[in-house]
Amino acid sequence: MELEIEKRYCQSCGMPLDINQEELLGTNGDQMKCDEYCVYCYQNGQYTVDYSMKKVIDVWVENTDLFNNHVHTQYTPNELRTILNKRLPTLKRWKQKIDTENIYHEIINRIKVYINSHLFDMLNTEQLSKIAGLSKFHFLRIFKEYTGESIGVYIQRIRLEYIAHLLLTANLSLNNIVLQTNYQTKHSLSKAFKKHFGLSPSDYKQQYKQQSYNEAPILPEKRLPLIKKISSLSMIYRTIDNTCSTMKAYKDIWKELLSFAESNITKSPENRFISVSMDDPLITVYSNCRFLIGFTVNQKVKAKGKFGMMEIPAGHYAVFKYEGDYSSLPDLYRYIYLTWLPQSEYRQKNTLSFELYIKTPIEEEYNNLLTEIYIPIEKTTKK
Repeated sequence: MELEIEKRYCQSCGMPLDINQEELLGTNGDQMKCDEYCVYCYQNGQYTVDYSMKKVIDVWVENTDLFNNHVHTQYTPNELRTILNKRLPTLKRWKQKIDTENIYHEIINRIKVYINSHLFDMLNTEQLSKIAGLSKFHFLRIFKEYTGESIGVYIQRIRLEYIAHLLLTANLSLNNIVLQTNYQTKHSLSKAFKKHFGLSPSDYKQQYKQQSYNEAPILPEKRLPLIKKISSLSMIYRTIDNTCSTMKAYKDIWKELLSFAESNITKSPENRFISVSMDDPLITVYSNCRFLIGFTVNQKVKAKGKFGMMEIPAGHYAVFKYEGDYSSLPDLYRYIYLTWLPQSEYRQKNTLSFELYIKTPIEEEYNNLLTEIYIPIEKTTKK
C-alpha cells in the first residue's frame, strides 16, 4: 500500500512523489526541482518523451519492479496497470488532452452523421467547418488526424461505396444510379468508380454476381424475413474503429459503454443492446467500416466525447432472426446482400443496417443467443 506522503503523483506517469526524495523530482527550466513531475518525465522544463498515455502505462508495467522499488509497493504488473489506467486520466498532462480529444470526437461524430444524411447533396469545406464550429484550416487538420483521410477523400469514398452497394443489391441500371446519386454523367461516375475499385461498374457487378450464386452459403436462416414498419429509435453509441481489432479491445469498449450508461441513463426494460453498421462489409475494407455499438434509450442523453447520440430512421425494414453464437453472422449478411436482396422485390434504402440483441451473452449460453438483423428497405421495380 502506498504511504500517505506518496499521495502526490507525477502529473505525467502517475508515480507517487515524495519531496524528500529530491533525486526523483524533475526540473524546471531554471534547473530548480519541480514537485509536479518525476525525473523520468520532466527535465529542464520539458517532457522528456512524447509518449501517448497508453505508452506511458505500458512502460511502467514493463518496469513494475522499478516502480515498486521507488515507492515501496509490491504491485504485480496487472495490479499496476489497473491502478495507472484509473490514475493517469486525472493527471495534469493527460486531463486537458483528454478533454480536448473528447471535444474533437464529438465534432467528428457530428460531421460524419451529417455527411451520411446528406451524402449526395452539395458538400463543401466551408459549410462543414461552420457546422463543426472550427476554422476551415483547423477543421481540415482535425478531420484528417482523427479519421486518417482528408474530408474530400472520405466523402468520395463513402459515395462510391454506396454506389457499389446499389449495383450489387438494387438491380438498378447505371443510368438510374446516376440519377439517384446526382452524379453529373454516366461517364464521370464510371471513371471515378474504376479509379477507386480498379474495375468498371459492369465488371465489378459481374464479379460479385458470380460469387452470389456460386458461393452463397446454405443456411437455416435462408427463409423470408419479416417485413416490418418501425418507429424511429434513439441510441447512445460508441464508435468502434480499426484500433479495436482484438477481443480485449471490444471488451474494454463495452466496459466504457456500461459505465457511461450507469452514470447517464435511467434504466428501462425497453433498453436494448444495439449495434449499427453504416457500411456494407462486403465492399468497404474492414479498417474503414463505420461500426457503432450502444443502447436504445427513451430519453435525451447528452453526447460526451467518444459517446454520441443518434436517431435510427423510422421506416420499413426486413428483419432476419438469427439464433446461436455470432460465428456465422458474416455468412448470413453475405446471403442477405448477394442473394436475398437481388432476388427480392426490395432494395436497401441506405446502408445503415442494425442488430438488436434480444438474448445476449450476459444472460444466455452462446448457443441460445437471439439476434434480430434490420435491413432498411423500399420496394423497387426491377430493371
